[in-house]
Amino acid sequence: MELLRVRALGVARSFMEEKREVPYARRMTLKDLLALLPEEIKGMAERRELAVIVNGTEVTSTGGLEVELEDGEEVVLLPYAHGG
Repeated sequence: MELLRVRALGVARSFMEEKREVPYARRMTLKDLLALLPEEIKGMAERRELAVIVNGTEVTSTGGLEVELEDGEEVVLLPYAHGG
């Protein structure tokens, strides 16, 4: 079975388990993947509150939510640190 591995770190981990495997579908984009995750995670990504790292490369600033994913890739969701 084709899978993507998703890891949530920081506050994102409070919305889903730290590690999750998601079934991979051909031509799946980061936006497609986020639609399968909890609404809180999707909202954080849409508000640009997450750095999204695919196989060690931060993709949020290069391809945004339209980045195509490949079978077996690891996606890490890392909230940006905010201070006050």
